[in-house]
Amino acid sequence: MDSQVFFTVWMLTAVEGGSVEFRLINPPSAAPDGFTWNFGSTQICTATGGPPFISPCYRNRVSVDPTTATLELRDLTLSDTGEYNLNIVINSVENNAAATLTVFERISSVTLVASHTDLVEFNSSVTLTCSASGSPTSFQWFNRSDEVTGSDGGTLTIESVTRYDTGPYKCNASNIVSFGMSSEVTMTIAYGPDTADIRVTPAEEFYSSGSTIVLSCSSESSPAAQIQWALNGTLLGREGPELRLENVQPSQSGEYTCWAHNSKTLRYKLSSPTSVTVLERISEPAITMSGPEQLIANKSSVSLTCEAKGFITTREWMKDGETLSPCNRITFSEDNRTVSISVVLEEDEGEYKCRLSSPVSNEEASKQLTVGE
Repeated sequence: MDSQVFFTVWMLTAVEGGSVEFRLINPPSAAPDGFTWNFGSTQICTATGGPPFISPCYRNRVSVDPTTATLELRDLTLSDTGEYNLNIVINSVENNAAATLTVFERISSVTLVASHTDLVEFNSSVTLTCSASGSPTSFQWFNRSDEVTGSDGGTLTIESVTRYDTGPYKCNASNIVSFGMSSEVTMTIAYGPDTADIRVTPAEEFYSSGSTIVLSCSSESSPAAQIQWALNGTLLGREGPELRLENVQPSQSGEYTCWAHNSKTLRYKLSSPTSVTVLERISEPAITMSGPEQLIANKSSVSLTCEAKGFITTREWMKDGETLSPCNRITFSEDNRTVSISVVLEEDEGEYKCRLSSPVSNEEASKQLTVGE
């Protein structure tokens, strides 16, 4: 007996349509006296010192090495799964070995299906189901290129989806001998609107009447949010992400807000109010005089009043290019609208100017005073 020949139980796997080789771990150093391979109770081949005899049902599928008793089985089918036994005689001593073969169907037709593909953020859940031909034993899930954990084999359930769950998703179905990847599935997830924000162009503290102001409302939303505009809480009947105010007037001053509405999620967002202040430009400045037409030194009194249309914040008086200051004879009204001279002197003769200003405009008017003796 060749004491170096040992036999064991093999566990082999192969793919349908492929081939497998049954080889002794420590084959005999010389040709055996004879051997027989069986699949269950079916004989595959036998050899008794001459060329091996292969059973008719295995011809064209089997090759046998008579020196090592190695058996090759080709064109495997699922029905080839089972236990294979070798009875071998070496130096007149009978030995046995066994091998278990599992033939797996090749993975094919990997399909990924979503229970829903039109979803709403935080409201919807979805189940993805992966199936395949070929007896898959495991599934691997991907969102874009990132692996997704927490699946239950061929199903992946996402509760309360977010906007980041759109995919595309793929699944890899595999068994011990093959694998296949599904096509991609992408979901549409409606979300928002998020916070609504208003931007004003140009960005100014005050605006001049007649100018153009553009207000833009933005809000992250899918599908795009529907925008409505309001002034001081009253809807203007204007829709769209841009509100264009042309030839704007002071009556359009106030607090502007925008409403963002998502028709899919049925959610609303109201922006914080944005203040717009429109000031009428100063126009038609003029100085009117109250008093005698002919001023007499040391005798006449006179008042000069500065008037104009528009929004005025300050009035400044000047005489002959110098700032006019009050004194015991010259007084100003509280709003600087009127300058009064109680008793005119010859030195009061000259050109008087009134400068009017506001945050959006500046104008001036002048009046010449003549003082006689």
